[in-house]
Amino acid sequence: ARADYVDKFPLQQAAVDLLDVAQPQDFILLIGDAPVTGWDGGRYFNDAYHYYFAEHGTRPYFIGKGSIRASSTQAAVLEQITDQLTIWIAQETQYNIDRAWLDTYLLQDYAYCGFIDKHSNLTIERFVRAEFGCDAFDQTDNPLIQFDLGIQLASATVTDISDESLPVLINWRLTDVVPPNTYSVSLQMLNTAGEKVSQVDYALPLRAFSNVVTMLPVADVPPGTYYLMLTVYNSQTLERLTGRVMADGTGGDFFPIKTLTLETS
Repeated sequence: ARADYVDKFPLQQAAVDLLDVAQPQDFILLIGDAPVTGWDGGRYFNDAYHYYFAEHGTRPYFIGKGSIRASSTQAAVLEQITDQLTIWIAQETQYNIDRAWLDTYLLQDYAYCGFIDKHSNLTIERFVRAEFGCDAFDQTDNPLIQFDLGIQLASATVTDISDESLPVLINWRLTDVVPPNTYSVSLQMLNTAGEKVSQVDYALPLRAFSNVVTMLPVADVPPGTYYLMLTVYNSQTLERLTGRVMADGTGGDFFPIKTLTLETS
């Protein structure tokens, strides 16, 4: 019986489409002929989940078409949507499923970015946090900065201050020659005198494509003009990687990302 349930949802097709673009921290929602609602589709989908999704580090959340109208199901789903960067919805097309309640909820905080794939039996749609917008998550062929060892800073997006922090979204690309657990990223805010007023460091992600949001603390930073700078360094030796700005070829190891103006709240 379990194999029949697995076959009813095009899990393999969803995995093929999603695993090249979704991040482990994203929320993947599968809507269709699932026997239960919940993480991994319960015991029926357990084997298929591990085969298709576990290595990627992603846990899909299933909604069975028979329970999607239940208020308890809807409440359970909405509880899972917190502040994820991206929401992916994979839905079987053969069923007329009313999800107005879900779309209405998502559009309060997310931008609708359309379909990434349409198949005869499956559609996949993408929602991203509205403050970043759909374009901020698109992979580009023109990276901003090329570091040694095939590390690329593909794009950087800075939004308005939220809860006394400055959200900075950076898209990273890595080749398979980058050694794991070796490099870290440092985001620093400097004033016009070159003095550091805020800093956040984090481990360089290991995936080929990664979206990382950093909350740079600015609660104690006075109004004025500041420079957002970035470097990649060896976590053990603290030696910085060199690189170059792709737009003009400027080389170095500490790069400007954006000029910021903080105003009095």
